[in-house]
Amino acid sequence: MLPRPESQSFTRFLVSTGAFLCLAAFLGPALVLRETDVLRVDTRELSALTSTGRAEVERRQHVARTAGEIAPYAGAVLLVGGIALLIVAVPRLRRQERADEARSEAELLHLQAAIEPQSEEEREEALEADARGDAGAPTDADLADAAERDEPTRAALRRQPNLRARMDRAREVEERVLRRIDELTPARYELARNVKLGGARRRLLLDGLLVSSSEELPDLLVEIKFTTVSVRNSLTNRLDEAIAKVVRYRRQVGRAAQAWLIVVTEEAVPREDLAWARGLARDLSGDVVLSVVAEDDIEQLRSPLGDLS
Repeated sequence: MLPRPESQSFTRFLVSTGAFLCLAAFLGPALVLRETDVLRVDTRELSALTSTGRAEVERRQHVARTAGEIAPYAGAVLLVGGIALLIVAVPRLRRQERADEARSEAELLHLQAAIEPQSEEEREEALEADARGDAGAPTDADLADAAERDEPTRAALRRQPNLRARMDRAREVEERVLRRIDELTPARYELARNVKLGGARRRLLLDGLLVSSSEELPDLLVEIKFTTVSVRNSLTNRLDEAIAKVVRYRRQVGRAAQAWLIVVTEEAVPREDLAWARGLARDLSGDVVLSVVAEDDIEQLRSPLGDLS
């Protein structure tokens, strides 16, 4: 996540310093006046001391008496200084907060204006690309090469799993995942389904977008990938795509963002494959949160946002 510039840091420092001085104005003198044991030395104990001892006790009594006399005035000075800092800093902090709120609102309005729903043709295009990218379906290169090959090769390609059926299944899985995300979405986020950003040449197609209403929290780009093969065979390219989308989103929108890559598998993933996948996600980028879930366990999907409600 890209850090936002902290324009309020100095003002917050002034507020903290002012509050500290006000507190010290009361605690400091109270502690000084409390430590007066040296002023209450018994006469007999004093007479029993040597001349050097009496001189040292008297010196300490003088210091304690002087500190006791100065403490109320020093406390008053600290109090005045603390109040002055608060008078200067609090209105400034409020102005900066209003400016930040206005900026965040402008960013949010800009994003909402830029978001458009995907057309059915674009949805089909995205589903087909995912289906072809998954092992077992013929890629565009396979189909192009098939025209130059012999009949047995072309027949073998035609025996690959039906592309239309794979697309329909991927669409159903995606809808189930989005319904689950809708249930998990906290109050500070709003879920936009199947949206796009940018023009025809620079489209950014997203399965889902969790838009944050707070500048402290990043937007979450939801990418849902259904695979019928091993996670090890399909994950690297998926992670690269998610990272590229995050970079493009930040550049186009100017907001902090992370990607939430949800890989839905046909069957439960072995533990060693899960550990490998999570390690790969950590190694490649901290900008991608990875969730791997079996198709039958979609309702058990957990949000990486935690409790933000």
